[in-house]
Amino acid sequence: MVIEHPNRFLLQNHYRNDRGDDIFLFVNASLREAVGSNIAFSKGIYQGRTAWVYNPATDEKQLLQLDEGEFWLYLPPTETLFVIFEDENRGSHSSPKLGEVPEGRRSVSTQEWSPAYNEGQHYFTIPMQWHLTLTHAIEGWTRDTVMQELCDLRETQFKDFSGTIVYTARFHLDSITDDTLQDVTYTPESLEDIDLGQVYDICELTVNGTPCGVRWYGERIYNNLGGLLHAGDNVIEIKVTTTLNNYVHTLTDNGVVQHFVLKRNVPTTPAGLVGPVSFY
Repeated sequence: MVIEHPNRFLLQNHYRNDRGDDIFLFVNASLREAVGSNIAFSKGIYQGRTAWVYNPATDEKQLLQLDEGEFWLYLPPTETLFVIFEDENRGSHSSPKLGEVPEGRRSVSTQEWSPAYNEGQHYFTIPMQWHLTLTHAIEGWTRDTVMQELCDLRETQFKDFSGTIVYTARFHLDSITDDTLQDVTYTPESLEDIDLGQVYDICELTVNGTPCGVRWYGERIYNNLGGLLHAGDNVIEIKVTTTLNNYVHTLTDNGVVQHFVLKRNVPTTPAGLVGPVSFY
């Protein structure tokens, strides 16, 4: 196998199971940068075999279309995927061809895999005022505040905070909006994806009362949300759960903290929703 554009964050391992399937694990070890490269497999790997991409996060398996043994790999930060080569003549135990999904194999998709990225798409940032409700994980108190612009909590009076923050924004959308900067027109229904930007650390998104799921690693992009936004007033709520790291730095009388954190100069870490929040 050849990685055309090597990157110190792009890691791979090659396995072979007892059925003879070749399994390649690809990992992007970067916390912030996406990686991409053309990947080329030898004929001994791909000839006479079906290639699949398996996503361990979604438990979905999709057909991989190769061009003479090559494909373009794109991995957002901290993403992982497997490329699996199975013999085409395995018989009744083989994976399905296009249009054939055996009963009980719901995790297998007949759609071809394609890299999930938003580069080149038009994106829209809508001015919002954010209302924050902070609940401290250890001390138990709750505070409310307002942000005109999103930022790292370390830049605020809550620089030592650890716990959950609920960010709520109310905003108005016209039935048709002309974006003169990008020379495009969009409607609320056409905004199908939401990118939360930088989030530290776990986030849960709700759009107009509809839960949209949890993201805890990689890019915080929520896809296929068409129909949740509408003309008129809209509300999005983002619940963010931080780590305890920044709060631990305040425990200067704690011997364990002194030994493992303070004396080792462990730095504080970004916290909260930093954004920017964009719509595609």
